Amino acid sequence: MAAGTTLTIEASNPQPGGASATTVGFTFTPTVDAAVSAASYSAGAAPGELINLFGENIGPVVPAGLNVTAGYVDKTLGGVSVKVDNFDAPMVYAGPAPD
Repeated sequence: MAAGTTLTIEASNPQPGGASATTVGFTFTPTVDAAVSAASYSAGAAPGELINLFGENIGPVVPAGLNVTAGYVDKTLGGVSVKVDNFDAPMVYAGPAPD
């Protein structure tokens, strides 16, 4: 579940007219396990370098992969962006680490 997602839980009572629903808000904290070079998977990255970002609660349930717009690699995937020395880094993947 992505950060800031609202989860709806329905609690039912077996008595006539006893069904009810309530909305409970949950906040999920992103965890970055690794930000690595897309070319070598080595740790660290430089401004403008393609990177892979692996972690928990950092993107959509379905991982987001490489997207090119007008000939440029996107700098946001699944609502995730990374800055390296205050520069937006092009991204090729956002989601859990592959098995």
